[in-house]
Amino acid sequence: MAYRRTMELQLVLESIKQLNPSVVYFHIHNAPDEESQKEVNEVKKLIASCEFTKKVKYEKEFLGLRRAVLSALEWISNEEDQFYVFEDDIVLHKNSAVSLDKYMTKLNKEGGVLKFGEWRERPVYWGWAVTSQTAKQLISKDVWDLPQELIAPYFDDVWHYKGTMEALKRGDGLAWDDEFGIISKFMNIKEIISKDQLTDHIGHVTTREGGYTNGTFHVSFRNGVLVPKENDNA
Repeated sequence: MAYRRTMELQLVLESIKQLNPSVVYFHIHNAPDEESQKEVNEVKKLIASCEFTKKVKYEKEFLGLRRAVLSALEWISNEEDQFYVFEDDIVLHKNSAVSLDKYMTKLNKEGGVLKFGEWRERPVYWGWAVTSQTAKQLISKDVWDLPQELIAPYFDDVWHYKGTMEALKRGDGLAWDDEFGIISKFMNIKEIISKDQLTDHIGHVTTREGGYTNGTFHVSFRNGVLVPKENDNA
């Protein structure tokens, strides 16, 4: 799932060569402004030059992260029985192919979701695989439409529940992972958790001077060296 991070996408593609994928599906959507669209166009060029056997879906409108994820999963789940899902900031560790092949065999037999990234025990999907059936389950419901009496117990109190549902509905600052985590619990979706972390999130949490002095956000790095070019849309 790509958007406007060219360098990061290059690293991701390099890391998944070890999987020898039969086909790589690229999902990308346009940006809401001209400046960001320039970066999207660079990503499109990279995808066009990619040597993998590939299928590409370009969404002409700006989808936002949640809608982009749902669109990508709907598309690919109608094409494949099971598949890996990588965002453009999730890099696979070297020499992970053998371990993942065993986990994918288990996923094929048991169904559900395979999670092999950082914080995989939590509702975080930083490197995962899924069967088409499960992918369709995950995108079949909006979490705020699920019965309150069944979902509210996962929250501190009713106001925490209502606030989170409203934030998810607005797409305001909460990741799609949170929504999938709730839906997985509600639908009792099986999760296969890898023993070891097999991916890295390409991001470095920092506090920079300026508007983010007291906040945190992701900045890109390569081989442990902070990249000077601004690319803080992680």
